[in-house]
Amino acid sequence: MAALSARAKVLAGLRACGYILLWWSLSIPLTFYNRWMFHTYDLKFPMSVTTIHMVVNFGLCALCRAVWSWRTGRSRVVVDWRTYWRKLVPTALAAGLDIGVSNTSFLFITVTLYTMTKSATIVFLLLFAFCFRLEKPRLTLLVVILLISGGVFLFTFGETSFDIRGFLLVLTGTVLGGLRWVLTQLVMHKRELGLANPVDTLYHLTPVMALCLVPLACGLEGRAFFTSDLLFRAPSADIALKTTGLILLGSCFGFSMNVAEFLLVSKTSSLTVSVSGLGKELVTVGLAVMTGDPLTKINYVGLALCLVGMTFYNVLKYRELEKQGDSHYAPGGGERRPGAGSDALEMFNLLDENDEDGVWLSSSSTESFSFTTLKDRHSTTTTTTTTATWQW
Repeated sequence: MAALSARAKVLAGLRACGYILLWWSLSIPLTFYNRWMFHTYDLKFPMSVTTIHMVVNFGLCALCRAVWSWRTGRSRVVVDWRTYWRKLVPTALAAGLDIGVSNTSFLFITVTLYTMTKSATIVFLLLFAFCFRLEKPRLTLLVVILLISGGVFLFTFGETSFDIRGFLLVLTGTVLGGLRWVLTQLVMHKRELGLANPVDTLYHLTPVMALCLVPLACGLEGRAFFTSDLLFRAPSADIALKTTGLILLGSCFGFSMNVAEFLLVSKTSSLTVSVSGLGKELVTVGLAVMTGDPLTKINYVGLALCLVGMTFYNVLKYRELEKQGDSHYAPGGGERRPGAGSDALEMFNLLDENDEDGVWLSSSSTESFSFTTLKDRHSTTTTTTTTATWQW
């Protein structure tokens, strides 16, 4: 029995490593791919390209749902209009704008500055959680905020290729990212939504995410996009097809990353997800430095402060999960059990694969915090109710 238990733990660890590597192999290249496409390839239309990504992701989600329904003879969840406008639209707006402005920042800043600034999502998540009274201010959380904020400040202060436009854009995306997760906690914690599957969640969110970017894309890039030498006025069909292929490749990359994230979330513990996100940022920064992003001594000090802050946050998270029994690898090998804990920390907890007690949300954004599990801790109802009154 002991040998079987040890073997099971080894296999579980190997599977977890496989899911992490799969996620990293899609998420990290996507960051560099976006930077290369918008900056080096000179396709300076991030809002328009992101809008196309959302439309393609919606189409892929609709296709997956249709194939699943055809194979099983059962229909997928469809949210009614009233619930959609009240609960999903605000979150979709925040998510769409977050991804749009974050991708636009690649026109002006390096991958290292982008990655380190996006790591401050934790800070704004906690601040919004304080404002919405989802979390009570505690000294430990304030220390996390100060460490990460100080690290980002030193990192930007010492950045040799600092651009205020790009920094303000990615900072805006970071603020929207924090708001996005708090809105999710506030409005999507009801069981009756039934959106535990990422394909269902993205199917409902991506239309609004695309629509909210259309005015920005038209106003900022419209004429230039439709007269670009890389697309509609390309000197040859080969160039136009190449550019179109690159845009579609980015869309498929983002969708594949969503699937990889879902596998990681559903097959491992939330602590594994959080730590692997921290590791992904380290690898991203390391690769960016190796490929030419300059770092000064002050940058390294800022990087170290951010890493200390994020590590401290993970330690707090681990203690919360120990209290809840939510880790697959907790001492004693006990099963995960739902329990009360910090609301802000709980936003990154894990759903069991077949649990419909929450919402998983992701996108083609490359930030580390792409999962959320939402528990209605005061509910005693176990019945799931879904009203199907419309379809896209």
